[in-house]
Order: sequence, then C-alpha cells, then structure tokens
Amino acid sequence: PLISILALNMAVYYLSKPFVFWRDKFDLSLPIDHQIPLLTPFMIIYLLAFVQWGLGYIIIARENREMCARAVSSDLIAKIICFLFFVILPTEIQRPAVTDGGLIGFVAKFVYWIDTPVNLFPSIHCLESYSVMRFTFSLKKVPIGYKIVMAVFSFAVFASVLFTRQHFLIDIPAGIIVLEIGIILSKITKLDKVVLNHTLKH
Repeated sequence: PLISILALNMAVYYLSKPFVFWRDKFDLSLPIDHQIPLLTPFMIIYLLAFVQWGLGYIIIARENREMCARAVSSDLIAKIICFLFFVILPTEIQRPAVTDGGLIGFVAKFVYWIDTPVNLFPSIHCLESYSVMRFTFSLKKVPIGYKIVMAVFSFAVFASVLFTRQHFLIDIPAGIIVLEIGIILSKITKLDKVVLNHTLKH
C-alpha cells in the first residue's frame, strides 16, 4: 500500500504533462504572490519533505492496518483528483533566476531542473505533508512530541513551496481541501475497506 502512494504520486505528476505541455497555462497568482521573494535555503525544506512523507506514512502504517488503509485510500483518491485538475486546469509559474552560488545555489538549480514549473494546483507537496500531519494526530502509539514536530515541519513545507517559488498561495489550501475530499470519498466508496482487505491477504 505504501509503495502505491509513491507510484501514483510519480504517475500523476509526470503522466499528466503530455496532456498539457502544448496548451496555454493558467496563472492563478494573487497580488501577494508577486511580493514573495525567492529564499533558496527553503529548498532544503522542500526536499526534506520527501523524507517527512516516507517516515510519516511508515509510522502511520505501523499504528495498525485500519489506519494504514484509511491513509492510503484517502491519498489515492486525492491524487486522482489532482490528476484531473492538472489536465483540466493546467497551471504554470514564472520562476526567478537563481543567482546564489555555493551548495544552496546548486540545490536550487537542481530542484528547478528536475521539477518543472507546472502542475501547481493543487500542491501535491502540501497535500502530502498535510496528510501525514493529519493522520499522525490520530495515532495513539506515538508521543506528542513527534506529533508537534510533524505539524511544525508541515507548516514549514507550506512556507517552502512559496519561498522556493514553486507554487502560488492558492495551491496550499487546494492541496489541503483535496486531501479532505479524499478522506470523505474514501469512506463513502469504502475504498479504505478494499485496501484493508488487500493488506490482510498479504
């Protein structure tokens, strides 16, 4: 189940691009977005988000199979919704040139090279960080300190997508809302039960 999260994450982001690379992109920026500077040190947090997701989902899965099934099924539905948005409402951001030197400058240029400035709305970065934070607060086997650290880092990730100029402000609540919709639809469709039954067979 956890591998399916990674697989669909990559599929949604990259497989949607051939559908929109030739189309005009939408600019969903707000006036405040044009006032946000590029702060390259936030690239570190932007990349560490991947570590947060991996650790977060592993800890969630260790709680019990039911919790794992809830998180996975909600994430899968949310990713499908993201794919629809990426195809129907293609977005793009104009990123500033990276002028920093040294390691931070190299990291920033590397991020810009591997992560093209499209597929912004909703933010998968924010969706994933919010997901692990939200489900972490439902866990009983982890200390409160871990939950606090997870929450603080999630908000740092929210800030990082802005200060790395990878997303617009509206992309953050969009990612959160899409995850909440995924949770609701997972219960309505009983996809969480399907995922749970699948894990019980392995």
